[in-house]
Amino acid sequence: MYDITWELEYLSESQKDFKEMYPDKNPFIQLKKANTQFSGNTGCNDFGGIYHQKVNAIRFEIQRTTMAYCESGGEEAFLKMLSQINRFAIDNDGKLLLLTDDIPMMR
Repeated sequence: MYDITWELEYLSESQKDFKEMYPDKNPFIQLKKANTQFSGNTGCNDFGGIYHQKVNAIRFEIQRTTMAYCESGGEEAFLKMLSQINRFAIDNDGKLLLLTDDIPMMR
């Protein structure tokens, strides 16, 4: 889970096709275990901050983003969903699931 790049392949509650939302590249996030920082890309802009974790509970605090114009709506959907995440799990395939309560919202 830590110090590896997790690439988004699923976003719950999206009204648009995934490839329409992220035509150039999929969003990704990397969690640093040593200093509880994270960084990544929304599919358009770089972002980062700190995360708070206790057992399977997690919360992301975004502290910085670059500000390129993004027209697909994917960045807004990704950042909004990330702000609602409060738990995580690792599935049987070793993939990171980000959850709101017990509902998988991002994979």
